[in-house]
Amino acid sequence: MYNYPFVNTDGSVANLIRVTRSFVVVLDPVSGIRRTVGPIAVQGEDTLDLWRGADGQLYIQSDLATGCLMASRRFDELPPRRPTPPLPDGTTFDFADASRQSFRHLRLRAVDGTTRTFDLDYRADGSRILTIHAGPDGLIYVMPLHLFRWDPATDDLVDLGLCSSATGEAYSMANLDGRIYIASYTQAILSVYDPSLPYRSGDGKLDNPRDLGRIDDLSYRPRSTLTGRLGRVWTASIPDYSRWSGSASTRNTHLHRLPALARSGPRRGPASGAGGRRDVRFHPSWSLPPDAGSLRLRRDPARRRGWLPYGRPRAPHRRRW
Repeated sequence: MYNYPFVNTDGSVANLIRVTRSFVVVLDPVSGIRRTVGPIAVQGEDTLDLWRGADGQLYIQSDLATGCLMASRRFDELPPRRPTPPLPDGTTFDFADASRQSFRHLRLRAVDGTTRTFDLDYRADGSRILTIHAGPDGLIYVMPLHLFRWDPATDDLVDLGLCSSATGEAYSMANLDGRIYIASYTQAILSVYDPSLPYRSGDGKLDNPRDLGRIDDLSYRPRSTLTGRLGRVWTASIPDYSRWSGSASTRNTHLHRLPALARSGPRRGPASGAGGRRDVRFHPSWSLPPDAGSLRLRRDPARRRGWLPYGRPRAPHRRRW
């Protein structure tokens, strides 16, 4: 659960609760009484947000119902949102490098339109390392939110920058044909990086790393990425909050397609994988007992690009292909 509190015009506190089910709880700080207001949205199926309008009122915006907290009624059209409050002299501010997740260049915009940018030369405590990967160039690639490259021979550590349009960490990486395929959270976005070329992140054909898009419409956390024969990249992913199942997906790097290959049982997603010369095997995540079996895929002799599960799964009531 995440809680995003807003102080209402009557002194009450409206709390936007996320993520599995999103809803608004209004708290009276004097009496301690709490009440749920508005609809309850299920993650992945409905949308719900709470924000302050230009009139100072709080509004719930949802595809289920939209209305004002104070007026307790619905609206066909909502007022514009309140902009970020300016400084006392009217100056507004933002981070010029926010899209790169750096937050070191503070930009001030005066009332007359002139701008000034300040470089914030601070030393942060650092981020927790999530992924460590051995690249095809013999160097080590480390991923918190930016992609870092470490040379074991010289102990040189370089912050390469943003490597994906995903706003989270790279959950897994794999090498193929001298390139690194990076699968990132959120939405399991796949990107490809060639260490021999200049670094310029984006989604264009000349960008490096280059965003290739989502693996499929269900995957969210790509726990394992494998590469193998036939120029394929395999991923095992679990879905977003409140979503069941998971998927094993493959991308043909020559055909530039990302079809969902198989979907695991309703209460778990594939958490890890292992590749062989002729097959790929995915293992279940922690949400099933150890004897639940694994998903093993083999080439379908009847189709050029088809894949089939090996044999009968040991827990058929927990699987669907």
